[in-house]
Amino acid sequence: LWGRGIYFARDAAYCWKLNNCCDTCLDSDGHMMMIVCLVVVGIPCLGQEGLRILPKIHPELVPKQRYGSMVDDLSNPEMFVVQNGADVYPAYIVHFS
Repeated sequence: LWGRGIYFARDAAYCWKLNNCCDTCLDSDGHMMMIVCLVVVGIPCLGQEGLRILPKIHPELVPKQRYGSMVDDLSNPEMFVVQNGADVYPAYIVHFS
């Protein structure tokens, strides 16, 4: 939807709505599980459908510097998209019901 990459939601409720019927998201006690990650987003740009490579920030000033991520809304982002898995650091596994 906003380009190629790994998608992360700002709010846990968004992820829960998408996966609330997923059997693989349950622990041995039947509780839901969610991984909370720290994500390096750098300077984000507005995502676009079909975007395969992050655009350059200022091609005329710094030709090799690219945006670090994509978002759904620059002023109040709810979705973040990174293209490099090395920018994702799993921090916690949360169990809930």
